[in-house]
Order: sequence, then C-alpha cells, then structure tokens
Amino acid sequence: MDMKIKAITVSALILCCISAVIMYTNAAQPKNESKMITEAIQGKNTPQLIKALISRMKEQLDVNDDDFPELIKEVENYAAECKEPASTAVLHSMVAEMYNQYYTMNRWKINQRTDLAGYVPEDIREWTSNLFTNKIKEELTASLQPAKLLQETPVSDFKAILETGKDTPALRPTLYDFLAFRALDIAPSTEIYEELIAYLNTQPDKKAAMLANLDYLRFKYTTRYSEQARNNYTSALDSLLAIYGNKDYSVEIIAAKLNNGFYGYGTEANMDSLKT
Repeated sequence: MDMKIKAITVSALILCCISAVIMYTNAAQPKNESKMITEAIQGKNTPQLIKALISRMKEQLDVNDDDFPELIKEVENYAAECKEPASTAVLHSMVAEMYNQYYTMNRWKINQRTDLAGYVPEDIREWTSNLFTNKIKEELTASLQPAKLLQETPVSDFKAILETGKDTPALRPTLYDFLAFRALDIAPSTEIYEELIAYLNTQPDKKAAMLANLDYLRFKYTTRYSEQARNNYTSALDSLLAIYGNKDYSVEIIAAKLNNGFYGYGTEANMDSLKT
C-alpha cells in the first residue's frame, strides 16, 4: 500500500481545477470530510482542501485498489481542465508518476503482453509496456512546459502542497527545477538531463549545475562492466573536476571517482568468479 499512498500524495494538486472539486462536494462522503471540503472551497483554504481530497482517495484505494486506473484518469481530466499553466505542469508530473507506479506494480503481468502498435485501449489494464513508456514520456514532457514560466515560478509558491527536502530552496529554487528533477526520478532520459543542465548553467548557483552534471554522468555510464567504460566515466569526471575543482563541493566528484574504482574492482571480481 505504500506505493499507492505515495501516488495519491503526489496527486494533491488537483485543487487547481475548482470545477472538479465541486464534484467531490456533491459526492457521497463521510460527513466530516464533506464539511472539510466545503469549508476549504468557501475559505480558499488550499491545504485543508488537499488534506480532505487525499483522505478520500486513500480511503477509496483501501476499499478497492482496482480503482487506481480510474483515479489516474480523474487526475488526467483535471490536468486537461486546469487553466493555470504552472499547476497544469504539476498535474502532468503527478499523472506521469501515477502511470509509472501502476506499471511498476503490475510490471510482470504487463511485460508478458506483445507490444501494441497503432491502437491504444481505453482501459490501461489492457496496455502493453510500450504504451506505458510512451505515455509516461508524454506526461513528463508536458510537465516541463511552458519552461520559461516554470523557471520564473518560485517553488515556494507551491510549498503547501509539494513535499520538499531541506535543500530544496537552494538546489530546487524554481518550479522548473523541482519538476525536472522529479521527471528524472520517475523516468530519467538524456533529453531531460541536457535541457536541465543547459538551464542550470545559466543560473548563479553552480553547485546545482555540478550536481546535475554528476547525476547525468552516473546515468550515462550506468553500466560500467568493461574497463573502457570505466575509463570513459573517469575521463568525464576529470573534465567535470577541471571546471569545479576549486569549489568545496567538488568533493562529490572525487567521491564518484573513488567509487568508480571500487565499482571496477568488485565487478571484475564477480565476473571472474562467474566464469570459473
């Protein structure tokens, strides 16, 4: 249930579509919860509204977790109706995560199916892995648009409904930063990394740019079984160190180089043991 709860926690931003919220007010709900939603709408109390909606959706999943696809569709509808671009971007991010988590929870069954081409079933319970991959990519791309607006929107504008870490204000100051790193957590890609790094290179906080570059290299050289691959990774780290070597946070790069050495040692040992 933890994964399902996480997905619902992320779906908190449905508040931006007030017309959709009204549906919840009219739906059959526990008395206290319905009262909370009504008061939240009247008083424009966003945190209270979110809390009530999350509670309702969590309870629905506790009763029947087969409802997850319908909940995903609801949030998709909110994203389509939402008129505020920044909130719409966050909604797309939420939808991407929900699709990703549904796929993860049902990966074995889904991967047994032959990929579909030219046809997308209405019910995601019938989807194949390629359809999930494409949909998640589509939603993540939408979550980073319009880029300029998101880059000008402080993440603090959404602090009441986004789960942020202690370093978020410094390393994720804008909504674009926050959503880009969320996208990389959900489904990392070279395209997202390169766009994020290009943006961070124009910003005053060079630590954020360095850390993003370092994460990108780890992603790019995920598989380092061969000596050549490890050497390429080390060379890329050296290039990064040449840029940031005079900064105290460059210790992160040095640590990565050390770990790469241990990675190679352990990997070679394991490969040899498998061959004998």
